[in-house]
Amino acid sequence: HLEAVDPVVEGRTRAEQTDRSSRAGVHDPGVALPILIHGDASFAGQGVVAETLNVEGLAGYTTGGTLHLIANNQIGFTTDPAEARSTRYSSDLAKGFDIPIIHVNANDPEAAIAAIRLALAYRQEFGHDIVVDLSGADGWWNSPVLWWAIYYIVFVGINIVGIELTMRFTVVITVLALAVLAFFFVAVLV
Repeated sequence: HLEAVDPVVEGRTRAEQTDRSSRAGVHDPGVALPILIHGDASFAGQGVVAETLNVEGLAGYTTGGTLHLIANNQIGFTTDPAEARSTRYSSDLAKGFDIPIIHVNANDPEAAIAAIRLALAYRQEFGHDIVVDLSGADGWWNSPVLWWAIYYIVFVGINIVGIELTMRFTVVITVLALAVLAFFFVAVLV
């Protein structure tokens, strides 16, 4: 379903980060940055998210930290948060894995950019997952700030902390982001 791509992105990123030119298979997390874009209801409700968060702690699967971006429209398609989960925030699942969570208003461009910069700096410094919960009560698909933030992450923000991606991997991230956005558009319009 929506989150089934998560372990695929993690595995593909790990493969990009592993230098297979020698027998040692040296792992360099600075080579690629996995970015997962989640819906608020799917982050809280689909078990594959917890499984993906769990493998980050395993030496053979770690990617040096994933940027988890929650596109939080606070209705989870058609369900009110009070009826969809037992926690206050959709991102609360990450607390069980000691993953920091940055809550930011998706309608505040400066705050959204600052949150992404902070998240990327945290990943660079500590090599662990981080969650940015972009909340917009009026629906994220109507928020130009969220579109701008996604563009910023994919094309600009990654280089802020000195992570350089190969062109092929940048294309993979871009296609993934566009596919997720296209899916949400179809879900909203149908």
